[in-house]
Formats: sequence, C-alpha cells, structure tokens
Amino acid sequence: SKQNNVQVLVAAALHYDYQLRYIEQSAEKQLKIENNRRKGLLDILPYPVITLNPRGTIVSISRAARTLLGRSDNYLLRKKISDFYYTDTENENGKENDLIRFITKDGQILIFTKETARILDEDENIVEVQMALKPYNPTL
Repeated sequence: SKQNNVQVLVAAALHYDYQLRYIEQSAEKQLKIENNRRKGLLDILPYPVITLNPRGTIVSISRAARTLLGRSDNYLLRKKISDFYYTDTENENGKENDLIRFITKDGQILIFTKETARILDEDENIVEVQMALKPYNPTL
C-alpha cells in the first residue's frame, strides 16, 4: 500500500545517502593519504620544490622550500607564489630570463634558476605546476 511504498522509498533514499557519504569519506581519506605521500616525497628532496595550482596558489611545499623562505606550511599554503618572489623577464641580451629571486622572511634576496613540470589532467589541462629551485651560480 501507499504507506509501505513510502517506507520502502525512504529506506532506499537513506541507504543511498549512506553509500554516498561512505564513498565521499573514502575518497577524502585516499586524498589525504596521497597528499601525505606527496609531502613525504617532497620533504626528502634536498632542493626546494613548490607545487602551484593554475592560479599560482601554493598547494604543497617541500621542507627545503619552507626552510628557504623561513615560513611554515600554515603560513605558505593557499598564498600566491607571487607574494614571495620576483623575476626579471629579460636578461641583458633581451632574452627571457629563468632566474627567480625569492625574498626570505628576514628580507634577504636569494637567486635561483627554476625548472618547472606541468601536471596535466586527461584533457591536457594544467592542474598543477611543480617548480624546482636550484641556487644560481653565474660562474657555471
């Protein structure tokens, strides 16, 4: 009858809702595990690595980069990378320059060369950019 049909529909809806929540919690748990794995891998690297989203916001940062900037994860994450560096767009020959100057917490300016890797999704859209920094040595 109608009451039984309603009870069956409510039970089905509650079960579906429970399943969705379980799937969402599992996905969130997997994402946290992946983020912790990435952080662990970044932290063992001897050189600074900063991961950005397409808008230039810091989404992960290695221990070496945190040390370089003299800032914590909590301070750096979700900030714009442009808050911490500037770059010369051209060198003395008029060519594009790959040098990047970071401003540390105490105001010191450190010069690096950068190498970037773009992380793409299945549609070839940039989802993240990883930037590795190497101390600039003009004599090499």
